[in-house]
Amino acid sequence: MRYSFIRTSVLIISLGCAFSAEAQERTGVYVGASLGEATNEVGEFKGSDTAFKLTGGYAFNKYFGIELAYVDAGTQTDDVGLQHIEKESTGVIASGLISL
Repeated sequence: MRYSFIRTSVLIISLGCAFSAEAQERTGVYVGASLGEATNEVGEFKGSDTAFKLTGGYAFNKYFGIELAYVDAGTQTDDVGLQHIEKESTGVIASGLISL
């Protein structure tokens, strides 16, 4: 129930930011953040944890830009049989952006 509320709140806030940004010129430096839930299901392992992403980029004009993001998917844990398993996930994403 709590995660559903968080996801809905983040979606509403994100949509509001997207619509307000639409009216502005899309050039220059920008930053962003995301919050959600990461799930990992492999075989009998089923784990989830809170995840976040920090994003920064530069828009050269309204059509082209670059972006760099850091993602932390938390530590998913589960007990499979008699074993306690923990999986930690992080990553860096570099992107080129094309907007139409």
